[in-house]
Amino acid sequence: MKCSECGKEVENRFNASTSKKLTERKLCFTCNHFFELRDLNGVLIREKDGRLHHYMIGPEDQDDNRLSGFNGRRFKIEFFDGRVVETTNLWHQGDISSHLEKWFEENAKFIPV
Repeated sequence: MKCSECGKEVENRFNASTSKKLTERKLCFTCNHFFELRDLNGVLIREKDGRLHHYMIGPEDQDDNRLSGFNGRRFKIEFFDGRVVETTNLWHQGDISSHLEKWFEENAKFIPV
């Protein structure tokens, strides 16, 4: 089967549940990954490299035994709806391939801390 988004040939090397999901959606693992992220209301920022990147903000009140995204570095994010969020638990899911950008809309930018 070929992925309906990127045209890549899909290898059937996943567990039964994942294989079924990919087959039903006609998506490769990577395209499916970003489609699942799309529904999570993440942070979408176009970086200096020109590519759209997907981030998630994790909870700030984790216990000390858990890792924080970017090793706890502080980020300030301004959403285009006017909200400003500061976080020390930002997680990067990757850059969104150009063929998938039509499904995503940039919604924020980094501002200096």
